[in-house]
Amino acid sequence: GGGPSQAHVLSALALPPVVALLSKFCDEAENVSSSTWALMRAEDHVARLAAAYHPISTKSVVGALRGARDISASHDAVCAMSILSCDPSARREMMQDDSAIPSLFALLCPPPSSSSAVSGIGVAPEEVLCARFAAMVLGNFSLEEAGRQGMVEYQGGVEKLVATIRSQDPEASCFALLCTGNLFMQPHARALYINVAGSVETLVECLEATSVHALRYAVGTIRNLASDDESREALLSVPGMSTKLAELCNHRNIKIRDHAEAALGNLNIFQRNSVRNSSAMS
Repeated sequence: GGGPSQAHVLSALALPPVVALLSKFCDEAENVSSSTWALMRAEDHVARLAAAYHPISTKSVVGALRGARDISASHDAVCAMSILSCDPSARREMMQDDSAIPSLFALLCPPPSSSSAVSGIGVAPEEVLCARFAAMVLGNFSLEEAGRQGMVEYQGGVEKLVATIRSQDPEASCFALLCTGNLFMQPHARALYINVAGSVETLVECLEATSVHALRYAVGTIRNLASDDESREALLSVPGMSTKLAELCNHRNIKIRDHAEAALGNLNIFQRNSVRNSSAMS
């Protein structure tokens, strides 16, 4: 027929930079197996280009998740939210809908039968993907004060984050760590967290993660948790925690090193530049 369709034009524009982004991601992450992280970078880039042809209403996406009648509809809505929430203005607009945070928490912690053997985005069941994308959106929401406040006020939200950190899906666990670490900038969130049985031990176990992303967020989460006397006491009661943090001060990744040093400083074990500080993670 005539000239190329919009889809062909979009593909021609998007594919070369997407390939470049994937390659760059793998070099930076030092972990080429994390397909979700790579996909989200690619989808974010494609979404920005696609928006020029088909603008997306953030309010309608939240409404679609709230009104989803089956898991496939939930998947489509929360996947769109995971991309849109990377943009600060879009996530702030989504958070204005009071149903956004409850709808996202409702997708966390799929049945154990769905969570077994989740090695990549192409093979995971939709329930697992929904939990993964929901955790990512909550992680992005946690970058905003309003998002942190909304999640802390949601009854049972902290318990769901703990369960997601413990889940068999390393991707969802990683996003939940990111979210939890940022929530710890709220004193009430720290109090809620340490009251969940075994939750502090769960964080310390995450210091054994092989993924650079997961390890970075685990150390950063402990850094932010160690911001008051009660939380510090809970952390120091876990055997081997301070030794592991000291080892991570020599990690090849500078962000992991910085978080480990700051965490030890907050715990009054080691001081280099500053103590008792917290930091937002992204």
